[in-house]
Amino acid sequence: LSDCTGDAPAAFVPTAGTSRLVVGGSGERIRTETLDDLIARYPDFGRPDVLKIDTDGGEPAILRGARRLIAAARPVLFYEWDPHSYAAAGESDLGHARYLMDLGYSTFLFFTNRGEPLLWTDRPAERLLEGLAHFSRSRHGVDGWHYDVAVFADEQRAAAERLWRCCMTGREGRAAPGSETAEQSPAQCGAAPARARA
Repeated sequence: LSDCTGDAPAAFVPTAGTSRLVVGGSGERIRTETLDDLIARYPDFGRPDVLKIDTDGGEPAILRGARRLIAAARPVLFYEWDPHSYAAAGESDLGHARYLMDLGYSTFLFFTNRGEPLLWTDRPAERLLEGLAHFSRSRHGVDGWHYDVAVFADEQRAAAERLWRCCMTGREGRAAPGSETAEQSPAQCGAAPARARA
């Protein structure tokens, strides 16, 4: 999947137990397709509740190629953000977030690459995203640090709050479901993880 449908030369580049697709150059020709075009052929799959993408740098292109699907179905988006892989794919640190905010997605929940909740923010500021990207790059050689991001459309704020509350339940100092603390909004959950304002 990509942001355009057509044939292009490409090659798989293996790196540390995974691989990424590099389009261009002198590789063998492959067929790329947008998610929108794929869904047009299989309309029964056109109303997903969640769209999960983990392609080691291809996430922004896939999101761009799913514009109609995202606008029509308004799924929760869950994708990997690895600034190192994004740069290798020719993507910027900020493009994915700008694109989604332009589509009416404003609530971003960031998780570590170990699945731990890290940060809740509404309409993340460029300075915040640049700081997260810088930290990820500084740790890349140590442990491949990157983020998993859950993004919710404006009308899905209640679902974002439920997910965040669920993620916080059972963490040190957190209450069990049904207790007073578990019923608080993410902004009231306590010291860690953080919640940032744009």
